[in-house]
Amino acid sequence: PGDLHLHQGLVAYLTDLPVIGTSLRPVDGLSQADTMVAIHTAVTSHSLWFHRPVRIDDW
Repeated sequence: PGDLHLHQGLVAYLTDLPVIGTSLRPVDGLSQADTMVAIHTAVTSHSLWFHRPVRIDDW
């Protein structure tokens, strides 16, 4: 609960999840549900800067 790095890591992980689905939107017939089944995907670049402390449980 009080670990700043844990909260930052969780925010980074959760903001990375929708990136694949967004990039697949223009591709007819594919969605995020197809990843690891019909196609293999990966995010190769994802950056975040925290300008102040962030808590995952206090949005």
